[in-house]
Amino acid sequence: RNNNDEEDILVNNTFLIFKPNACRKMDDNINSSTGRDQISHVFQLVHDCNWKKLRKCLKSPRAYALCQQKDWSNLTCLALALAFGAPLDIIEKMLKVDPTLSSVSDNFGATALHVACLNGASIESIDLLLKKQPDLVNELDCDKRTALHHAVECACGSAERGEDDDSLDVIHKLCKLSPELINFQDKDGDCAMDLVQITMCDAEVGSEHYERLYQLHRFLRDISIRCYRKKKKAWEAEGDALREEIQQRMKGALLFPELPLVGSTNSRAGNTSTSEETFSSLRTPHSDGNASALMNVSFTNIHGGKNNH
Repeated sequence: RNNNDEEDILVNNTFLIFKPNACRKMDDNINSSTGRDQISHVFQLVHDCNWKKLRKCLKSPRAYALCQQKDWSNLTCLALALAFGAPLDIIEKMLKVDPTLSSVSDNFGATALHVACLNGASIESIDLLLKKQPDLVNELDCDKRTALHHAVECACGSAERGEDDDSLDVIHKLCKLSPELINFQDKDGDCAMDLVQITMCDAEVGSEHYERLYQLHRFLRDISIRCYRKKKKAWEAEGDALREEIQQRMKGALLFPELPLVGSTNSRAGNTSTSEETFSSLRTPHSDGNASALMNVSFTNIHGGKNNH
């Protein structure tokens, strides 16, 4: 068990992590009785991984109606097929029958991408979903978790079981499409690396489980560092552009200073002074020959009064 809201289901000797509703074999809440057996049969085929018969169902005239059906929690057959590792051609057929299936959320806010990442779907299936709808990578479920959170959670489970799957490839794909996901926090304040650290606390130091988790954490850390360096370059580029703009403005101010106009009136002093008077005062020595007095005259003419210098 992962927590109180999820349970592990053993299918073909592989544990798949589902929300409680996802393991249902058939929908008991379908209002229409028409085709109910067929609908139940489709969900049963997915649950039993009977892909040959499922392909026949998807080629029938009722394929669209079959793909529209959901269980009581709004889980679609597409999400369930991804969770059970359906072959790529079946996922492609479902999306061809109804392309909107990829964006449907269940009652837990989980899209097909969330369910796929949580249950270790192949990188080819993830690529197909994101190619059809790239915006899915930033969708949040009711726990404010992204697909990356679920992919990391799946990778932690694989590390515990000592299995090799596409989890690292999926994580790398998600981070490449949306690098900021690496530090995105869920409703509990946990980012992807936090989930690994929490799992490492329960692992025995030095065990194979711990070493796998440690390698996973390093993998995520390296992605985080590359993401930071990329942002740092962007910040530095913005700073350089702003610095150059300020320097250009300063150069313009030095080339064209705001000099006082000849004959301008100084309203503060209440009298009139000109730059010509200023230069005349500097050229004409004061009567007492005192240099400080000469400076006083100059500043008086410039500022319009002795009290202003």
